[in-house]
Amino acid sequence: MIRAAAFLISLPLFCQSPSDTELLDRIRVKVKENLTGLPNYTCVETIERSTRLKPNAKFTISDSVRLEVAYVNGRELFGWPGTAKIEEPDITKLVSGAIGNGDFGVLPQAIFFTPLAQIDFIGRTDLEGKPAILYRFTVPQEAKTFSVQTGVKHAMVGFHGSVWVDGVSLDLIRIESVVDDVPRELDMSSGVTVLNFGRSTIGSSIFLLPQNSDLLMTSLNGSAHRNRTTFHGCRQFSGVSVLRFDEPTAEPAKIAQPRAVIAVNLPEEFEVEIKLNAAIDSATAAVGDSVRATIGQNIKLGRNVVVPKGAEISCRIALLQKRFNYYVMTLEASDIDFEGGHADLTGRENMVAMIIQRNGRLSNPGAVFRQVPQVFPMDHLQLPRGSSFILRSRLLKSRDNDSIRPGSRPGAI
Repeated sequence: MIRAAAFLISLPLFCQSPSDTELLDRIRVKVKENLTGLPNYTCVETIERSTRLKPNAKFTISDSVRLEVAYVNGRELFGWPGTAKIEEPDITKLVSGAIGNGDFGVLPQAIFFTPLAQIDFIGRTDLEGKPAILYRFTVPQEAKTFSVQTGVKHAMVGFHGSVWVDGVSLDLIRIESVVDDVPRELDMSSGVTVLNFGRSTIGSSIFLLPQNSDLLMTSLNGSAHRNRTTFHGCRQFSGVSVLRFDEPTAEPAKIAQPRAVIAVNLPEEFEVEIKLNAAIDSATAAVGDSVRATIGQNIKLGRNVVVPKGAEISCRIALLQKRFNYYVMTLEASDIDFEGGHADLTGRENMVAMIIQRNGRLSNPGAVFRQVPQVFPMDHLQLPRGSSFILRSRLLKSRDNDSIRPGSRPGAI
């Protein structure tokens, strides 16, 4: 993981000609105006992750990840799309593997407003047919603005690169950065980030925001991870401790729940068949996407039906990855909703597994309460609407081996 951090704004002096110094000061003012003028907002972030095993090999797409990223008072916060709140500052708490952050204003702050940063004027040029001003920059390790993490190991590093600024508006166009002097124990030979900016509409106003970024991390053995990130659906929100916003456009809108909703008690253990409400296609699906399914049987507590057949269960794709010529997928269940009732599945052991039909009869994958990836031996994963899964759920056990909620009885289906 590559992580940038924001630090106190300061305006260092550079040994440049008066005209170059004046121009850089004007650019700093413009960058500061863009950063401080931004409202608190959130965007949907889609990351396509690819790997290659050898330096000359082609990159192979391994998975896609979809997150909600919020820029709040100069900080980045992360969450899953469609959730009621976004409050996680550490992206690695949500996503494992090769990942990065720092695109939303943090990297520009580290370059333009870190006291130890050195910025040199290179000249006027063109970038993709538009007039631009090119600078080179260096931010040393002593500035402690850039962190590299592999697994549990991490280190502050320096970085250098180039900045292109619009020759007319002085808006940022592109930042290319390369990390320096990564400790050998991190098993990383290089890390390169390319971040492109553009004007986007939030509410009724237009702001300069990241549009897309590329992150390339190369290991000492020559293997590499590439992340291509795009941002869309940016919108403003208000709030203090809890940030709430509409469903992202990539997901179907939730049906508003009736005001009188009863939180139901579930049996200590239950097992039920569920069927997908919409297809899952690896060409468009991503880790983090919401998946909804319909429950096929009543769930009972004793003799009483606590969740009726036809209730909707909310899941999320936790893993969807191509490995050679097969896919692995994991679904995580979170809530059950029906007319007048709601059941929270958090705090329980939940397993969602595909049901295989053999000789016209449904065959479940065993009675083990353990969430393991489902393996699909195909080059392109396509699960049609109505595909059958089985949900097993039981209360977590406390240290004295009693259920967290004692006295419940197994549910009859």
